[in-house]
Amino acid sequence: MKKIDFFVLFIIFLILFTSIPNIFSYKSIDITTDKKFTLSKTTISKIKELEKPLIIDILLEGSMPNYYYTFQNQIKETIKLFINENDLISYNFVDPYDVKQKKLFFQKMADFGIDPEILILNKNNNRKEYKIYPWAILTYNKKSVKIKLIEDKIGDSEEDKIIRSTELLEHKLIDGLIKLTIENKPKISFLNSHGTSEEIKIFDFKNSISKYYDVSYFNLKKSLNAIDALNFLKDKKTLIISNPTENFSEKEKFILDQYSLNGGKIIWLINAVIMNLEMLYNENSKALAIANELNLEDLFFHNGIKLRKELIKDLYCAPIVVATGSSNSQYIPYPWLYFPIIKYKNQSNENNLDLLTNFVSPIDTIKTTLNRKIILKSSDYTKILTIPNYINLSEVNNKINPSSFDNKNYIIGIELSGNFVSFYKNKTVGQKIKNKIYEGVSKWLIISDGNIAENQIDKNKPLKLGYDKWTNNSYSNKEFLITKIHEFSDNKSLLNPKSKKINRFEVDKFKLNKNLNFWRFSLIIYPFFISSLLYLLMTLYLKSKFRI
Repeated sequence: MKKIDFFVLFIIFLILFTSIPNIFSYKSIDITTDKKFTLSKTTISKIKELEKPLIIDILLEGSMPNYYYTFQNQIKETIKLFINENDLISYNFVDPYDVKQKKLFFQKMADFGIDPEILILNKNNNRKEYKIYPWAILTYNKKSVKIKLIEDKIGDSEEDKIIRSTELLEHKLIDGLIKLTIENKPKISFLNSHGTSEEIKIFDFKNSISKYYDVSYFNLKKSLNAIDALNFLKDKKTLIISNPTENFSEKEKFILDQYSLNGGKIIWLINAVIMNLEMLYNENSKALAIANELNLEDLFFHNGIKLRKELIKDLYCAPIVVATGSSNSQYIPYPWLYFPIIKYKNQSNENNLDLLTNFVSPIDTIKTTLNRKIILKSSDYTKILTIPNYINLSEVNNKINPSSFDNKNYIIGIELSGNFVSFYKNKTVGQKIKNKIYEGVSKWLIISDGNIAENQIDKNKPLKLGYDKWTNNSYSNKEFLITKIHEFSDNKSLLNPKSKKINRFEVDKFKLNKNLNFWRFSLIIYPFFISSLLYLLMTLYLKSKFRI
């Protein structure tokens, strides 16, 4: 009997065994507890609907910190899962610094709104700067959308940022796909009368939701009569009223009342108090906060809501930058108690959002037949400022006594839903319309911050909603509001899949660096040692059994 080289057979067996999954399909069994290699049913459904090629160009390539390569691999794995469901999908990784005509390429990226991210790392007294483009461009049916792959959050380390971005990767890619493939956009409208937010201040919000909706403006004051107004509004899923500053007449409230009862939904973003930061930029650095009289109190009270004419001061707040020093040459951030940071848990993707609010007021509720859902609350450490009252920028220098912030969880955002009863059921307003109704199913969102949807402006250009140019912090106001519009407009298909929760395994970096050479040697020698041991055991077994 010929002797067989069992080691050669063993190596051949290992090669064949590890190659089988790649030979037949990319499909695999996901045994991870966090299901990081499993797509949601919504995602799979959207992918299978594609009838034309989808090209995904990822600009995250080239020189970058090590943990970005891990993220890059996760992007590849996720897209491969997409391809496994529909082979019309393809992808390319593009190094922005390794293309022909770099100057033209970077100009096109800037025109498309794709900006680089600059990372500065200091390790072992060595400073290294990276300029990367964590963006993807999806192209389908001659249309393209950009997707920022990195999710920023205040207080995150770079590693935390990568983990959060990995969790939201599927969410972001499928959102881009929805923007490219959506047809017959639902209609929504912004109220542009009554001193509501200037167009430049809601530019980014309007521009962002226009990817999903047919957006229009509605001037309630110019409506000749209720019939014309309601005819215009009848096909609008949602009406957004952002930061009104002028009184609503009974005729105008009646139109909004009838719009609601006919199934229209309203998002009210209301300041109960007139005050903003710009009002404090004067010689005295102070301004008088007064009530914002809109003549909406009776309509809100009828539906179980009262906006209190007070301001909330919250220990969990955002900073503002104040000029100090000689000639006001130093700009220092100070906590600003009138800018509460509100935590919101996004139910559609289980992602916690930080919202920046400005001069908010508490909302009281009165029991009615409507369903109430509290969605936004202040922190556990708040106090109330009654008005009228002066607010002064010099308050940033006041010593904060935490024990005096003993009020908890004031409501600043609430949803009402169910069968609304007309406020004008037993009243006359001089408006005659056919088919006047006295009750109907609707939904309202009331937030006591008229500025929550407004972006900042820099050099007469609108910035991204949620971005604070003074502190360079980013907040999630836009994501929150877009989610609410999807919910109010009955667009469940636009509510993106839940983000994955990646299990984190903490490593003692000090011990790892201390024994770095040992671990490097182990990673080289252990595979060889285990393979040799298996070969030896197999050889001994075969020799004993077959007496070779």
